[in-house]
This record gives sequence, structure tokens and C-alpha cells, in this order.
Amino acid sequence: MAARRSTSSSLLSPGPLSSKILDWTLFLLLLSHFCVNYATKRVNGAFDKEPIVFLPCSKNGNYRLSHVSGLRRAFSKARIVYYPNSLATYPLMRITLSGDVEPNPGMSINTGRKAKGNRERRPCIKIAHLNVRSIKNREHYFLARDLVEKYKLDIFTVSESWLDSSISDLEVEFPGFTLHRLDRDYKIGGGVCAFVNNSLKCTRLERLSYISDSGLHQLWLKIQVRSFKSLTICTAYRTDDVPLSCFENDLSYAVTSVMSFNTPIFILADFNCNMLRPDEKEAKSLQDFCKCFNLTQVIDVPTRITQFSKSLIDVIITNNTNLIKETQIIPHSISDHDLIVATLQLKKPRPKPVYITTRSF
Repeated sequence: MAARRSTSSSLLSPGPLSSKILDWTLFLLLLSHFCVNYATKRVNGAFDKEPIVFLPCSKNGNYRLSHVSGLRRAFSKARIVYYPNSLATYPLMRITLSGDVEPNPGMSINTGRKAKGNRERRPCIKIAHLNVRSIKNREHYFLARDLVEKYKLDIFTVSESWLDSSISDLEVEFPGFTLHRLDRDYKIGGGVCAFVNNSLKCTRLERLSYISDSGLHQLWLKIQVRSFKSLTICTAYRTDDVPLSCFENDLSYAVTSVMSFNTPIFILADFNCNMLRPDEKEAKSLQDFCKCFNLTQVIDVPTRITQFSKSLIDVIITNNTNLIKETQIIPHSISDHDLIVATLQLKKPRPKPVYITTRSF
């Protein structure tokens, strides 16, 4: 019995074999703890400036792990406390106060409402007019197409297109646009046309689009821009030899018919009426026509400038000036007429009222 006790006491005593086992055990513990800390540093992308210190010591002839001390991590200003053989602790209130963490995530209160930044913006479209003096001229054609691309025009109307039945649409169409034309076949020159972007829904008003007996050209189109209120566009042309009575006899009938649509009207035209000289009979006739239908002419600067004269004969006439955001006069090298442009900011249509019939109990 005494021999057995002596044998067990010798195993517990710090002999050469037991000391080696304790040394290896201590080494494996330190190595595993060092690997865990090293992996944590690699994941977080930061290493402490000072190394982690492991202090083994002996007491009463036995070995033990005294303490594991570590320093704070580089990505946080606050000190993270490390305990022996345990995970790091960190106050969660600091994460909440950072502003980008929700302590109790869930449905937002305003999920049914749209933020101001997400509201659908009112679209702007650009309409323009130019007396091109032959769009079938290849040089004029390419210059006009470059103007449309450069200024991002949505509707481009042309007077004096000089087109006839011998010219097909494929010869003068613009990529991404639909061509609507009104040719004067019985005489050389004249004619009007309009290029409408394919993203817009366009309907030609055939009953109102014609060349009258007096010689007035008018091409009427109804344009729909997505879910916004539609508008009516007219391209018109009057030569010098057309009598001024065409405003009352021909154009008045078309405007009266279009007003029944209850849509904004925009007339882009070359009427050969110099609005810079309001006392002349041509300008007075056009002014009387505008007053009769409560229309407004929005171009107020010369549109044709030559070496000896200035005149305002290219006009944009509308019954709703509130939709016009801005107007521009753009010089170019196609003809002696400047390009006139109007930027329109459309409005959504007012929703129709809904009537609900209920029974009263």
C-alpha cells in the first residue's frame, strides 16, 4: 500500500516525464490561443502595434497559465477587454449610436408613402421648327439630322421641305424618328413635314391636314407622352402670295376643331408675317387671329437675319404658355432662318372622379 502511494506521489511530483507533458500542454494551449488571435486580426484587417504576451509561471511546483493580455484593435477607438481563454467583449450601445445599425429592425412606418426623391418627375420635351429650304438636299439633310441629335429634339417640324412623290420616306427619315409629311405636288417647293421621336405616341389628324385652295399648308398631329396629358402640334407654312384671309377661312376652322380635344395647342410655322413690325397688315392679321382664339406668340427676337434686314417670321403660337419652360433661337448654316426651340414641361392629367353608390340602412 505504501508502495502504491509512493508511486502515485511520484507521478504528481515534477519529475522529468511529468514536466515534459506539462510543458507540451502549455505550449499547445499558447499556440492555439495565438492562432485564434492571429486569425481574428487577419479577418479584421488590422494588427496591434504591440505583440500579445503570454506569461507562464510556476507555483508550488506546478505550472499554470497566469494571464493573457491583448491590446485594442486598430479599427476602433474604444479599448476592447480580453479575458483569459474567452471571447472579446464590446458595448453594443456604441454600435447603435453609430447611426447605421437598427437595434430592432422591422417594417418601416412610411412604407406606403413615396419619398420626395422617388416621385416621378415631370418630363420635358423639346419641340422645334426650321425653314430648311429643301430637306431632300443631302447637305441640308445631314445638317438637320445633326441639329436634332445635338439639341436632343423630340419633335422637329420643317417648312419648305420641297418633297414630292418621287422622294420616298427612307431617303429623308431620321433614325429613331417617325416621319409625317405633307407634300405640294402640283408646284415645285413648299411642303411641310414633322419628325416625331418613336418614344412618343403620335396620331395624324388627317381631316385637318391638307393644303387649302388658298395655298396654306397645315399638318396636325396629336402627341401622347406616357401617362401625361396629350398635346396637339401643328406645322404650318404660308407663302407671300397666299392671301391673309387664310387665317380666318382655313386656320380658324382647324383650331376650332382641335379645341374640342381640350388639349394644349402649339402651332410652329413660317407665316411670312414680320412680327417686329406690328403696324403692317400681315402682322395685324396674325395678331387678330391670336386674339380671337386667346393664343399667344412666344418668340420675340428676330428669326431671319440677312445682310440688310432682320425679321421675325418663324413663330410658336400656343394657348397654354404655362407649359413652356424656355425658348431658344439657334443660328445654323442650313438656311437663312434660325432654328426656334421650345422646351415643354408637361403636367399629369387630373384623375377622373369615382362615384360610389351605397345603401343607407
